[in-house]
Amino acid sequence: MNIAFVVKVIELFRKDLSLEFTILQISKKSKLSYNAAHRTVQALINQNILSYRKIGGSTVISLNRTPSSLGYLSLTESFYSKTAKEFIKKVGDYEKQFR
Repeated sequence: MNIAFVVKVIELFRKDLSLEFTILQISKKSKLSYNAAHRTVQALINQNILSYRKIGGSTVISLNRTPSSLGYLSLTESFYSKTAKEFIKKVGDYEKQFR
């Protein structure tokens, strides 16, 4: 699993942990090919980081609220936080939302 692809997928959930996307939406928003997005999402589903559900003919992907997901969000957040204090606050906010 390519960690750069993982970061691109997980960062889509940074602003709102309750978002849901189709794989096509993930592909377009993360600027990954559909195949790369699909492989990455499937690997993250297998690790219980992401989950999926069927809505009609579509499959939507969402973030599971697990310690592993928090770890991936923290990794992603480390790229965006300007200071350690900002990083710690944001990770704490994620942790509160996981409860």
